Amino acid sequence: MYCGLSHAQGPPNVLLILADDLGIGDLAVNGNRFVKTPNIDRLAGEAVCYQDFYVNALCAPSRASLLTGRDFWRTGVSGVHGGRDYVNLKEVMFPGLLQQSGYITGMWGKWHSGKTDGYFAWDRGFNEAYYATLYNHFNNVGLLNGKRVETKGWATDRITDFAVDFIRRNAAGKFFAYVPYMAPHEPWFAPDEYTEKYTRIGLSKPLATLYGMIEQLDSNVGRLLTTLKTTGTDKSTVVIFLSDNGPTRTCSRFGKLSDEDWGLRNPQGLRGAKGDIWENGIKSPLYIKWTGKTSPAVQYGLCSINDIFPTILGLAGIDIQHMHLQLDGEDLMPLEPDALRGRQKSLFISTHRPAFPEEFAQNGERTSLYHPVNAGIKEALAAGDQTIGIRNSRFKLVQQDARSGKSLFDLFLDPRETTALNTRKDIVEQLSGQLYHWFEAVKREPHAFGAPIHQIGYAGGTQTKIYACSPSEIGSRLENHDHYLGDWKKAGDYAKYGIKVCTPGKYQINLVYRIQPLHEYTFSVSADAGRVSRSIARVEKDAWFDTLFEQESAYGDMNAIGNAKIGVLQLNQDTKEVKIGLDKILIKQEPPAAFQLLTINLSRVK
Repeated sequence: MYCGLSHAQGPPNVLLILADDLGIGDLAVNGNRFVKTPNIDRLAGEAVCYQDFYVNALCAPSRASLLTGRDFWRTGVSGVHGGRDYVNLKEVMFPGLLQQSGYITGMWGKWHSGKTDGYFAWDRGFNEAYYATLYNHFNNVGLLNGKRVETKGWATDRITDFAVDFIRRNAAGKFFAYVPYMAPHEPWFAPDEYTEKYTRIGLSKPLATLYGMIEQLDSNVGRLLTTLKTTGTDKSTVVIFLSDNGPTRTCSRFGKLSDEDWGLRNPQGLRGAKGDIWENGIKSPLYIKWTGKTSPAVQYGLCSINDIFPTILGLAGIDIQHMHLQLDGEDLMPLEPDALRGRQKSLFISTHRPAFPEEFAQNGERTSLYHPVNAGIKEALAAGDQTIGIRNSRFKLVQQDARSGKSLFDLFLDPRETTALNTRKDIVEQLSGQLYHWFEAVKREPHAFGAPIHQIGYAGGTQTKIYACSPSEIGSRLENHDHYLGDWKKAGDYAKYGIKVCTPGKYQINLVYRIQPLHEYTFSVSADAGRVSRSIARVEKDAWFDTLFEQESAYGDMNAIGNAKIGVLQLNQDTKEVKIGLDKILIKQEPPAAFQLLTINLSRVK
């Protein structure tokens, strides 16, 4: 299967292609009778195919594991949005190690590992990176190494354009090209030239659009592979293809797929979907090809997205043994055919978010999906409350929550997870012990479940943004959401944000918000001994909105969003926290309208 690395030849280039929400059954090679994916099918036929490859249930967790080689909860990621999708800055990402070893590194597409200064791809080991704004599949406006770039046409095509240009420019050297497409993440859109063939054969509009989107993705994978051939780098480049999680059944544009459509999208009949820890939520294709070094083969045996980090570094000839990285993954490439079958390995599986103890809610404390996890909450997290699981070479134990108990499945005999083995209490007890021990170890990790530390004046920059939904602590009446901090209704409500001041100085503080003009709010912002305050009663437009805030689809009508100057604060190198407080509210009409805080913008005063 693998012929080894020739030192005379030197380490290879690496092309890493990541699809977004592509299910295991979304490819013709895996049994889908309708979708056309000739390029990915051909790659699978020429590659080593890993049949028992697992990812995480959602996108940001999978990206965290991909880039760090570690179980995602260890890295600071514990969800998507709401401040839970930032990989801690002390975590080591493999692109930086490649860069240090002489590789030219590039990334174009969906980053989703942090979207403020210090956390972007160009801050974390990429020479060149295009941050595509989510989820704008046409005329995407994003950031190329931090600078606004307006693309025209389909985002999947433009992402490929960036990658093709990069490969051509760097064909003579060592390169790492990471292409995390946004397709086929919803909302589903595709050119008519791809969708019409599916509607003509009687498929529904939603499914025809989805399949057109997948075929367009496949066409662009073909463009990448063709570029390797035309640049003469196909024999010196390892190609890796995978998806970030399982398929979703719902789309904001079309609603929920019918049972018939879902059956067509899930031809293996696997249980679950994106977001679940059932098989269809966490199984992904994995194809690895190195022309002249690997032979077409099928590998059975457990492996996971954690393994990509050490595999790529092994290919690059980078010795990581002395780095003490505490990885959860293993290098896949030195393995002989069928060696994975005999590997004694357990995979730990978890949903994206931690479950809080019931007594928190009973005591009147807010414990919503995006509630920040402070030290007290972290200590109280119990393994028995979590949606977690464990899989060994044959059996899989699933714990949905405290009420549902545990279910054991024999995946050799029951790959669809239809019948729980209630009589095998010995295996349940053994796997439960391993699973709970793992969770307690994760809890002790310093970065686990933590909020991001916001970098103020990073690399000498004059403008810094803090997303309001990424606090380290909030008052008990506030509720954190995916893209805003809400329920500002009473004096005394507050939120705190961890910061690192990279460039000390005086900063103009602005609050960006959504308001119903029925009340007057007096907000204060404080840091150290400094404090500024002022009232807000309407939608103001006093300062800047940046590209990501304007372009990402989460915020809707920008005309309803205000941006108000609060005052100037001195931030020193030892300043560790910024606090936002609601000092007073003048209610002009009952009931009180909910003020939504979106971002805190800081501009250094020269």
